[in-house]
Amino acid sequence: MHRWATIALLATATVSLAESFDERLARGNALLRSGDVERATDAYRELQVEEPESRALYYAMGCAHYESALESLGLKDAPSAKQAFSEAQSAFEQALAADDPEMRKNAAFNEANCRAQQALLTVGAGDGESTINAFEYAIAKYEDCLKRYPDHKGLQQNLDHMRYRLKKLLQNPPPPQQQNDQDQQQQEQQEQKDDQQQQQGKQEGQNQQEQQEESEEREQQPQEQEERQDENGRSSDEQQESDQQPESGASEAAQDEDSDSTETQEPQSLDRQSVEAILDSIEERDQREQRQIRSGPRDTRLRTEWW
Repeated sequence: MHRWATIALLATATVSLAESFDERLARGNALLRSGDVERATDAYRELQVEEPESRALYYAMGCAHYESALESLGLKDAPSAKQAFSEAQSAFEQALAADDPEMRKNAAFNEANCRAQQALLTVGAGDGESTINAFEYAIAKYEDCLKRYPDHKGLQQNLDHMRYRLKKLLQNPPPPQQQNDQDQQQQEQQEQKDDQQQQQGKQEGQNQQEQQEESEEREQQPQEQEERQDENGRSSDEQQESDQQPESGASEAAQDEDSDSTETQEPQSLDRQSVEAILDSIEERDQREQRQIRSGPRDTRLRTEWW
């Protein structure tokens, strides 16, 4: 596509300007041609202090702002580009009053280009009516310039391009701002819904994991209870065995006591027999003694001992 702006820095031929001003303006133009837009702009601003009404300086400042806007477009910085195009437009409007006819023609062309560039920046901004109005205004500027400069090829080419773009916009008009707001709101609501579903999915997954863990714990509980019952059963059996052991000992002790009692009783029974035997022997002895007494001489001495 044809380059929008014709950045043609015109050499000043006005003899009324001081030589020092012309030289410094030429140095600023040289910086701009080399691509050093920032230093060129600084040089032009210093010259504005001395010659604030110079049309040539206005034209040069317009070219510097236009180049700055193109750099911002390359960096996808639309707000900075829009601001720079606006400043360039104002500078070119001031240059329309220049004494040099070539400067006036180029200033008119570039001022229309600034209008067209600003219209293009409104595409996709959401306000279709403002975009169409901006295109129509830029087209009117091109048409007006073309009436004054019919032989300017760049004017006709840019005019045809803007008419084509406007036709496309009218065939496929952008949605109104309200519709864009609704679409944006729906998009935000959908994003929130997606976030909620994602959070819900995470929560459900966490709940399922917790339920699974609880289920595993419940499955482990009967096994643990059985193990505890087995342990309790073994402990109970051991306790019963330990409880039975003293009883067995007591029974054995009782048996021992019975044995001792039996043994004790047996000697007692033997003692009575012995006593009876002794008594019988004493009785027999007494009888013998009685018979001897009767048969022998009587002893009058007293006995001092008894069997």
